[in-house]
Amino acid sequence: MSTSDSTQNQALVFGEIDRLVEHLTRQLHRPPTIGATNPPKDPIVLVPGFMGWSSPLLGAYNYFGGLINIAEILASQGWPVICPHIGPVSSNYERACELYASLAHGSMDGTTYDIVVDYGIAIPGSGLVYTDPRPLRKQATCFNMDPSWRWGEGRPVHFVAHSQGGNTVRFLIHLLDKGSCVEKSGYFCGGPKRGWVRSLVTLATPHNGSSIINVLEDLGKADDLLVDRMICAASYQHPVSRIFDFCLDHRGIGPPTAPTVDLQDYVTTMCGENGALTRWRRSSYNGFLDNSIVGVVGGVNQAIREPSKDVYYFTLSFAATIGLPGIEMEARDLWGEGVSDNLEAFLAGVPGLGAVLGGWVGKLGLNALSFVVTLLRETFGRTLQDVAIWAVTRINARLPPGIPKVPTPGSTVPRFDMFPGFLIVSYGMGAYKLTPKERELVKAAGGPTDDKEWREHDGVVPTCSMAGPWGKGNVVVRVNDVLGGRPGVWVDLGKCDWMDHADCIGSCFNPATVSEVVRLYLRIGKLLDALPAQPRQPAGVPLQWEAPRGGSGGGMGIGYRWY
Repeated sequence: MSTSDSTQNQALVFGEIDRLVEHLTRQLHRPPTIGATNPPKDPIVLVPGFMGWSSPLLGAYNYFGGLINIAEILASQGWPVICPHIGPVSSNYERACELYASLAHGSMDGTTYDIVVDYGIAIPGSGLVYTDPRPLRKQATCFNMDPSWRWGEGRPVHFVAHSQGGNTVRFLIHLLDKGSCVEKSGYFCGGPKRGWVRSLVTLATPHNGSSIINVLEDLGKADDLLVDRMICAASYQHPVSRIFDFCLDHRGIGPPTAPTVDLQDYVTTMCGENGALTRWRRSSYNGFLDNSIVGVVGGVNQAIREPSKDVYYFTLSFAATIGLPGIEMEARDLWGEGVSDNLEAFLAGVPGLGAVLGGWVGKLGLNALSFVVTLLRETFGRTLQDVAIWAVTRINARLPPGIPKVPTPGSTVPRFDMFPGFLIVSYGMGAYKLTPKERELVKAAGGPTDDKEWREHDGVVPTCSMAGPWGKGNVVVRVNDVLGGRPGVWVDLGKCDWMDHADCIGSCFNPATVSEVVRLYLRIGKLLDALPAQPRQPAGVPLQWEAPRGGSGGGMGIGYRWY
């Protein structure tokens, strides 16, 4: 994306948030009382996504902010902020339990391991196996607030969640509203807990799953083997000593009970046929399944049929790809620029061959190159991409077992500034084709079944999956059509074309992008500050949108895709 296009898109998205803040402030707040002071702000909880962390990685790199600290920046603006410690690759249910425990228990000093998470019971047939006794978990870290603060009735929070974090919070809100769960966790079995959550803002959340899970699987089982061994190696030590904590001790993936077991034997046992990690992989409770299209559309969204009527919902979408135009095959693609367009002249230079073949082709009354090109188009397709897809498909079909597959060329390619770690999967996502099962689930939910709609992405999550969950119980609207800022409606704040999946949490090194990320989170803070304590409008009655002075009452042109 050019600098001018990026600046224009940034102005549109930031402008939408500013308009919503002005709208809520002007139409939903009561007139200020003379002499009144601002009420204390409810805490913002920053929830990480898949493979996320809480404490700075290696003591220096923050999940939200990278080399800067978004939590500290929000705290400097008067917000109490909490960074919880939850499992990086766990299921949304387990992460919801951990999130509840982080907010409702412990002292939030960010260092002590004294939280025992109540996951309930292992459901028969789910593949779940819990260790006993349950391991101690690390406390959350808080900023600009009393560490003894506890989440509960009358002490609500705002959630700002990245990637899988959005679905984790959705699941948590669902469990709080329902007041019960089949796993029988004590957190959610005492009846509904309404009013504990004021709002949820999701950034690049796969509300309808991500194709990246299948793309990784298509690349070969070697990747699974590498990930499994990485998890085992990291879990070999006690949680306090780990460089990266996968938080799977409650599933039996923790330090060996016998100190004489070396790392190699430990990994072999864990990854064996009946090993703890193998059981975790096969179970229906893991982050890989809970981020897939089948796992979210066919699982999470089936459990969560509609949003809570007490919570304000906002989504931000991101994209870091460009469309690859279909380049039709031409003669020069076969023979090069320096060869005559007339194959007869070319063949004439071949002794004893030009006269025979050239005359034969000439009798057909066709330009020889056009004949060859037409033949190839009929065989492989009209575009060079079609030829490349055919070639890569044949290569993958003949690769020996265990060799990672070559990504298939697609209709989108990553932008030049995409995070390098996303590039391999990015090409696969740009050519993704829904499986029959996925297509069936997506169609039933009212989502897009055209494969091309799934190929715009931010390096990890398809953009079409970010605006909000599909289904009859979910209403997704644009800012321009916002239904009075009332709870229970997904408000799409727009698509950021200048950030990828890592950029939107500040995991970038370009100073200009870092500055834009800070501005984005400060705007989110202003939006949360503008929310009314209670809805002012009867349900089902939309407030009329009034354009800011000097503006237009029409849309901003961001335009989302599927509602």
